[in-house]
Amino acid sequence: MRRLSVLLLFLFVTLACNKEPTDVQVEPPPPETATVIAATSNLFLPQDQPIAVGGVVTWEFHANHTITFTPKAGAPDNIPAQSSGAETRTFSTAGDYDYHCDIHATMIGTINVIVP
Repeated sequence: MRRLSVLLLFLFVTLACNKEPTDVQVEPPPPETATVIAATSNLFLPQDQPIAVGGVVTWEFHANHTITFTPKAGAPDNIPAQSSGAETRTFSTAGDYDYHCDIHATMIGTINVIVP
């Protein structure tokens, strides 16, 4: 009986120690390229966009909008008003870069530059 108890205890401890963790969550790396739509509905889609350091964001224009960044070290150049086409900007410094459309006050967005 004692041997059976020791064997069961050994099995229990072995199984408990070999259990794989179930609460570990791995975040995917931020993308190296992304596209933001400056839509006819006066929204930036998506409004918040993650990107890796050194990544490139392309804004596609479907109506007359501007891209004006809040002044901050590392922020790229603003994009003047345009109603079609696309413009890209490279983000070389980690941080959050807020921007807005000068024509439509409710259009706001943020580029979240992340070290992968």
